[in-house]
Amino acid sequence: MKPVHVALTCMTAGLLCAGAGLSGLRKQEKGLVSDNNPFAIQQSGFGRVIARLSQNTIDVAWHLGIEQINPMNHDHDGTVSTVESEIGHDGESEVHGPELAELENELHAHGGHGQLGHICDHGCEHDHDHSSKAGSHHTWLDEAVDWLQGLGMKRFDRTNPAGVTEAHKLAISKDIANMLLRAYRMDPTDYGVYNGYFMFLTINEFGGGGEARGVARRLSENTIALALKETSDPQPYVTAAMAQLNLFFMDQEDFEGKGQPVPVPVLADHRQKIEFLVRRAEVLREQSIAEGRWNLVSEERKDAMKDRIGLAEAGILQFGKLMALSRKGILPIQRGESPDRPVAEALKEDR
Repeated sequence: MKPVHVALTCMTAGLLCAGAGLSGLRKQEKGLVSDNNPFAIQQSGFGRVIARLSQNTIDVAWHLGIEQINPMNHDHDGTVSTVESEIGHDGESEVHGPELAELENELHAHGGHGQLGHICDHGCEHDHDHSSKAGSHHTWLDEAVDWLQGLGMKRFDRTNPAGVTEAHKLAISKDIANMLLRAYRMDPTDYGVYNGYFMFLTINEFGGGGEARGVARRLSENTIALALKETSDPQPYVTAAMAQLNLFFMDQEDFEGKGQPVPVPVLADHRQKIEFLVRRAEVLREQSIAEGRWNLVSEERKDAMKDRIGLAEAGILQFGKLMALSRKGILPIQRGESPDRPVAEALKEDR
């Protein structure tokens, strides 16, 4: 047999095999299913780093795009200066081009160098780790970081003196939702990533309520389920405890919306789960200390975990009082508590 005939025979056999394989795939109900996780980066060490770094980008998009706070200065001692455009309810800007530029130049004249930073109040959705200490040396690396972050800010920097339209706000909101989802896929148990996404779904005017509320509940349940698989790092359990606390608040809102107190069995279930997650976090922290891994964690993250555990423990202390009120059929708001009180303030009551 001639070589040409052999080659043709092999090609024909290959095509037949390929056709048979494709036919087999078509017979499957779902066919090939992609997990949308290229290079298995999600939930890997690199993925967790990306998740934390992405919070800066989300931060810029949110404050410049939605709240229209323009972060101009963030010195390495942790101090922050901001330029906020005075946007009224009618969408008109009271600070126009030349005036805004003059104000920005004045801020720069006082030593600002343009690193990303802002002042967070009343419900900021982001987690912040300011690793720089007061008086730290300003190096060329700091300048490079500032320059790169400045490039990221330029994408959302406003050049139009008019206020942001509702359509533009909606477009930015969708961008932020996609950023939050990507970051969450990278590390679902990072508190800043989880809490930012949860707050966006439940509080943001473009995401809160309706279907988004159900997504927020599933988000919290998924975070808890993934945290329970962790066997060495306490941080996911701290995040899970806060996620369980968020689930409690959602249940409380649902029942109080019906004019009913949260049933005692529901309260007991939430308390038991939060206690377990906090206890598990403490056990893994002690294990980490014994193995020498705790020293590798930054002081900022240690302090953040301590604060969140404290908040969870303060919440646990309130469940007894809530159970007593529930048995009497009394809503917490009926004893004079304002529904607008900050969560942390309400939880620290009588602590």
